[in-house]
Amino acid sequence: GGLVAALAIEEEYKQFDGAIALCGTYGNYTRQTDYLGDFRVLFDVYFPGVLPPTSVDIAQQLLDTWDDTYYPETVEPVIAAPENSTRVAELFDVAAVAYDATDRESWTDTIRQLLRYNVHATEDAKAKLGGQPFDNQNRVYTGSSDDDTLNQEAARFSADTAARAAIAANFETSGSIQRPLVTMHPVNDPLVPYWQASQY
Repeated sequence: GGLVAALAIEEEYKQFDGAIALCGTYGNYTRQTDYLGDFRVLFDVYFPGVLPPTSVDIAQQLLDTWDDTYYPETVEPVIAAPENSTRVAELFDVAAVAYDATDRESWTDTIRQLLRYNVHATEDAKAKLGGQPFDNQNRVYTGSSDDDTLNQEAARFSADTAARAAIAANFETSGSIQRPLVTMHPVNDPLVPYWQASQY
């Protein structure tokens, strides 16, 4: 909705007196796509085998059972285990996810939100964009206890040209507005990071 409001005030401004964009991906949609893809890639490094098969190929089993059984019974026990707390915190740091380091109970919900988006939106995005939009071929992940090993183990994916072109044509804002636009965005949003607002 926030992106729609921003695009509307940029492209169809004569129809509006102003707009409010809340928590949107209006700063850079391509970067948002990569942010979410990076989180799944990094999750697979820190917790291999928990989510088969890859971040860009979503198993039907995950789609069918994610909310009811797969996340609560397979994923949550792993990330909530006390012995994995250091790995979870490092995952957040490397992926640049906003999280409350003092509230361990919130960590599982943060991961649930980010992985749910990957599970439920990946195949839909591929269908609507005409290809796979995530690209991390040249990404260098930093901030871990062993960046060299992390980058060797991180799966690599190339975006389809058509998908990136579709995003550029339909989902990227210009920042050029002819009417008032108010943006509001929480600084601790883990799903749509605050940099969306500051970049816009």
